[in-house]
Amino acid sequence: MTRNPDLSQPAAKPRTRGKRILAAVGGCLILCVLAALLIGYYGSPVTQAISAHRAVRYAEEAHPGYVYTIEKVESEPGFIDDVFLQAEGSLDNHFIVTYNLGRLMGDSYDNQVANGGNTWNRISDRLWADTKAALAEAGLTEAQVSLWHDYIMLDGVEQAVPAEGRPALTVDMPYDPANLPPVALLLDVNCDAITNETPAEAEAYLHQAREAVQAAGLDFAAYAVTMLAADGQHYTTELAF
Repeated sequence: MTRNPDLSQPAAKPRTRGKRILAAVGGCLILCVLAALLIGYYGSPVTQAISAHRAVRYAEEAHPGYVYTIEKVESEPGFIDDVFLQAEGSLDNHFIVTYNLGRLMGDSYDNQVANGGNTWNRISDRLWADTKAALAEAGLTEAQVSLWHDYIMLDGVEQAVPAEGRPALTVDMPYDPANLPPVALLLDVNCDAITNETPAEAEAYLHQAREAVQAAGLDFAAYAVTMLAADGQHYTTELAF
């Protein structure tokens, strides 16, 4: 027995060819927009490869005398690629070249290499560790160590570190604790470990610290101590040489 069709429901209209094409085009456009947004935020292997190739060529022309290799390429939002370059045979000649859609935006050579940024970071890391070890050996573990190259800030006043007879900071210079560039040692002392927070106590601490680091072969150009008191006052020694 044949059932009668349900005449209360309208028959489904078939989709026209034009509507199907429009739907497909709309879907493609959405995918393209999403892809562009993702590439703009995360970067793409294609833009990174282009940036890397141009960065090496640029570095060899702008900063000649080295063969540059790529350590890594990182992408930032806005189609920006940062190319990290390392010069073969050099400790300190490494810097970043930045591209935006293949267009050179700049490089960090002046700050990191020419002006000694990488060299100072490398030397100061070793010097900081050796200084902490020397102070600990002398039982002076309560001081916070800071190193100042060329100048030092004491009580908000900038003072030059003596440079006479000391080597200038140069690219790839070796770490030589007995022949340091102009570096001052500043110690901020935690007064919980000090009995009397006075200028005389700060001077005495400076004397102990200087003897400790000199005994370890560390040749600082100048020394200073800031002693923080429990009531918020502080005592800073004069810059000692």
